[in-house]
Amino acid sequence: MPAAHHPRRPTRAGAANRCILGNALASAGFVNYPTEWWHWSFGERYWAYITQARYARYGIAEDLTLAASR
Repeated sequence: MPAAHHPRRPTRAGAANRCILGNALASAGFVNYPTEWWHWSFGERYWAYITQARYARYGIAEDLTLAASR
């Protein structure tokens, strides 16, 4: 991909948009992976660790076909 389409650093407008997005996600309770500006989590193990929650809100999904046959 040409450098003009994939800059190492965002433009000023891009940085401002990332800031807006980050503030919105953080205010909704999401947590960010520090090395990936685009990677946010909510409710899983990493989120529980960062927020010091007693447990994750969800984990591995149960197979719904098995649950329906019970």
